[in-house]
Amino acid sequence: MQAYLQSDQWQRQTRWDHVLYQAVYDSLDLTIDALDRSRVEQMLEKFRRAQAVVHERCESTIKSGCTKDGYRRLPQETNCLFLDSACAYDCIDSVAADLGLSGMNVSGY
Repeated sequence: MQAYLQSDQWQRQTRWDHVLYQAVYDSLDLTIDALDRSRVEQMLEKFRRAQAVVHERCESTIKSGCTKDGYRRLPQETNCLFLDSACAYDCIDSVAADLGLSGMNVSGY
């Protein structure tokens, strides 16, 4: 496998993927610098802490489209906004309120 991933064939096949990845990475880096890297890092740390609290408090409340046994739930039996998206949103909203993040404007740079 390693030999194939280092082969000219693979390198030719994935060349433009790497070019695109590098362009996106460079653009993101420039955007972070323009927004103030230290502020972005602070916001990211706040997000990660909130994410950990959400995981701790809300994981057990998720009622997705299927049960743990694989049986399909009716839409009204879930707590998702749409199909299997944004499940336990009420718990997430509660955590956001508890952490003072409700209605937070993150675009105010």
